[in-house]
Amino acid sequence: MATKSTTQAKTSASGAKFAPYFVAKGENPYNQVKWTKRSSQITGSDGKVVFAMDAAEVPESWSQLATDIVVSKYFRRAGVPKTGHETSVRQLVHRVAHTIRVAGEKFGGYFATASDAEQFEKELVHI
Repeated sequence: MATKSTTQAKTSASGAKFAPYFVAKGENPYNQVKWTKRSSQITGSDGKVVFAMDAAEVPESWSQLATDIVVSKYFRRAGVPKTGHETSVRQLVHRVAHTIRVAGEKFGGYFATASDAEQFEKELVHI
């Protein structure tokens, strides 16, 4: 992947500023991915199913192994409204990216503006 020679995050005394790089202003990074629903099943050495989930939403380009790993190891399994657990990589990515953004805002002005925080989150989602 090519990288820009200039730094995207310019820091100042008032926090970092983020210019669009991967995600244009007003664009939704989740719309840049083709999504599909897949089943995931993990079996033990004895052949018995130890984990299964139907209709997990993942990027279409992902392998079945990548699907199985993220669904079985990284999906939140409790406390999600309506379903009780995460059913999509979108939910997982949002949970992680939004948590990092909120921590940056909450713990000391990491971002120059709310718009910079929003752009940071979008760029992180894309990555």
